[in-house]
Amino acid sequence: SSGSMFDEQDYISKNISSLVTFLQAQKIDYHIAVISSDFQGDKGEFYHTNNNPSIITNTISSTTALAENLKVGFMGSAIEGGLESAYLALSEPMLSGANKDFLRNEAILALIFMTDEEDQSPQTFGFYSNFFLQLKPKNMLSTIAIAMNQSCSTQTNQPESLRYREFITDTKGIFASICDPTLWIPAIQDEIKQAQILRNFYLTFPAEIWPTITVSIDGATISEDVITGWSYDGCDNKVSFENDPNIPISGSVIKIDYTIRCNGLLCSIP
Repeated sequence: SSGSMFDEQDYISKNISSLVTFLQAQKIDYHIAVISSDFQGDKGEFYHTNNNPSIITNTISSTTALAENLKVGFMGSAIEGGLESAYLALSEPMLSGANKDFLRNEAILALIFMTDEEDQSPQTFGFYSNFFLQLKPKNMLSTIAIAMNQSCSTQTNQPESLRYREFITDTKGIFASICDPTLWIPAIQDEIKQAQILRNFYLTFPAEIWPTITVSIDGATISEDVITGWSYDGCDNKVSFENDPNIPISGSVIKIDYTIRCNGLLCSIP
């Protein structure tokens, strides 16, 4: 929301129709909201203008309203913190107040940060990644930062966006350069497309690996096989489907039964 983002706001506003077209072609039931990086002034409240709704959905005329909402202006604070703004937007009092009806339990949450600055949020990047990973499990959280990478920093003589990069690494998202606008929309589309593919399922408790894990899709038992079935990653505590056509399609019911590990002992949950 600073003056240095004038060209970027203008570009994304003029080209957002391609993203809306993509979302509609994917038949995604989307909610889209815009916030500024001015966490001290706007406090994470969704931005809207010209009587547009603050939450854009696939049931209204999306393109024009979203394009207008993306122009948040250039008079915001010089202390920019996109991570803090996103945190405020999706926590109380905003979550049940001005920003109510945005977050849905069954929906993937995609966070998209666009900035030519380093993040100046008051908390550590780990605080924010932990918050969002508690808000949504890893397989339902998608994060994208379009910000200052090293080459862009060298080109513009501006600081690299290291905190955004650390946040993206922590949440297993993608990082794209703010200096190459032709990559912005494709990067967002690729991440959203990948988020719709149900590859990874993170277990709530650490699993006793062998032979306690059984997996079924729509009632059919699937064998443990990295090529033709599923595999377990003990480091990330997840069951993964890596290869087509074994990846579950949207709407499938995936059931994972396992015995949990508790301080080196086998434990059970009712």
